[in-house]
Order: sequence, then C-alpha cells, then structure tokens
Amino acid sequence: MNLTLRINSKTPSRSIGISYPADKGTRLLIQQVPEPVTAKSRMHIDVHLDDIEIEVAAKRAIDMGAKRIYPTPMTEFGATWIRMLDPEGNHFCFVLNRKK
Repeated sequence: MNLTLRINSKTPSRSIGISYPADKGTRLLIQQVPEPVTAKSRMHIDVHLDDIEIEVAAKRAIDMGAKRIYPTPMTEFGATWIRMLDPEGNHFCFVLNRKK
C-alpha cells in the first residue's frame, strides 16, 4: 500500500493531506485552525516507529518545541509509547511497533 503526501496548493501553510494515489480510498487531512486548544484533544495522532527508538523520536520532538507528558514510556496491551504535547498543546504519541 503506497500513500501519497500532498500539500494543499491553495493554502500550503494551513493544511496537508495524506491519501492514496489518484485520490482513491481513505484520506487524512490535517488542518490548522486559529482557535487555541481549550481542553484535551478528543483525537490525536499515534506515530508508530520501527526504524528508530521512540526515545530518539521524543528527543527530536522536544528539540522542536514539544513536551513530554510523563518521564517514562507507558506499556500496556503489548505496546509501548511516549505521550507528548506539541507546542500548541495537542496530544500525540510515539509508539514502538510490536515485534512481528
């Protein structure tokens, strides 16, 4: 399965889309909105990694302005992840892929 990352040409700084080639099937659109976060996000992104350590990814994100929520990774249901906040307070996680 190949996905294509396409930046919206009309407003490149306000949204990006991830879709199948030729816009067939499901797509994910990420949009910037002017309102600040006022409560915990009802949805967040999990970034699954198997080529780099989640600690390395967390350090890179912190260097770019993210914050780590808990000092140690969480492990549950056979998965390990680090909970993070982006600079605007949106939640996201780095997840270590389960062993195949």
